[in-house]
Amino acid sequence: MSCRSYFLSCFHAGNGILVDASTVGRPIGDTSSSAVFVNELPKNFQGGDEALHFALGDLFGQYGKIKKIELYMDEGILETKNFKGEALVVYHTSKFTGTHDAGDPVYEACRDLDGRVRVLGYRNWRIRCEAAVWQKEGFNVKDRAKKSPCVEIANLWEYTASTPMSWFIEIQDVIRKHVAEHIKEPFVKVEPSEGSALIWCKGAQDAMKLASLMQKSYFMGRKVIASLCRKEKPVSEALPQVPRHLSMKRTSETSLLEQVESQDMQSWQQFLNVGKQAAIKPGKLDPE
Repeated sequence: MSCRSYFLSCFHAGNGILVDASTVGRPIGDTSSSAVFVNELPKNFQGGDEALHFALGDLFGQYGKIKKIELYMDEGILETKNFKGEALVVYHTSKFTGTHDAGDPVYEACRDLDGRVRVLGYRNWRIRCEAAVWQKEGFNVKDRAKKSPCVEIANLWEYTASTPMSWFIEIQDVIRKHVAEHIKEPFVKVEPSEGSALIWCKGAQDAMKLASLMQKSYFMGRKVIASLCRKEKPVSEALPQVPRHLSMKRTSETSLLEQVESQDMQSWQQFLNVGKQAAIKPGKLDPE
């Protein structure tokens, strides 16, 4: 080990007790990003990611008003995500942001915390943090998908494979027309196999209003289950179409299959016409 990596402790001068020099805070870089990048965090934090999120807010919140805290994840198995041990603490900007002086929350946080042991949750942990660089690869928040407030309504139908896609398109239009009576410019996307639909709203207030109304409604005799969420808004409301020109049947079998599908479509059309006049009339969900 190089002798330059250690120096004598000022608290025990002459006793020969060595202190690791790497634990001392590093030079503080540009703080104009108003964000602190934290690494080497415990990956198995007691209480889970939510507890770690709260502990970071309690620790870094003493230096300024926090706008948000991001915990960085790696893709895991079966659509799960694993914490990478890295986080980003973003402060609200002020007149002291980027000044490298007292009042600059990033400067004060890095000066007081980097390389030092602090209480994080219920245990002591050595904090490693630095002024964040927005252009740092993998940490550019501008590349993150924008999530918008929406309402998820479930328990609308029981999915069966024999139901044609045209029926779900019709239902999607029915839901959109009804929702448009209460909020402006709704964006609706049904999930056929889930028996649910997602409704994107202009803002959080519209989403809360719509969720309250939907929770008191019935759809085709079924109690609607509504919940608030934030998800990425798709580009189009169009549902995927199954290509009809592809077939493993011979010509004679294909023509017979088309006749059967034509009869099925006529039967479903009659069912939809009856439904429009009764339970699924556009824009009229039965109130509780």
